[in-house]
Amino acid sequence: MTYRQFAIFNVAAAVLWVGICMGAGYAFGNVPAVKEHFELVIVGIVCISLIPFAWGVITSRQRGANEAAGRTPE
Repeated sequence: MTYRQFAIFNVAAAVLWVGICMGAGYAFGNVPAVKEHFELVIVGIVCISLIPFAWGVITSRQRGANEAAGRTPE
């Protein structure tokens, strides 16, 4: 990939990301349940963002246990 191509994709992704986040904020910000329980929304976002980390820790430990037992991963 050339630098020019990378830069175009990078700028396009940034514009899309900002647009998606602003649109979601506008759409969900007007929902009364979200306005009343915004702290729960934030806790939910944090919990969802920790799922990939937890998945990595679990699979890493399983892989380590399999290697210690002399088994090959499937």
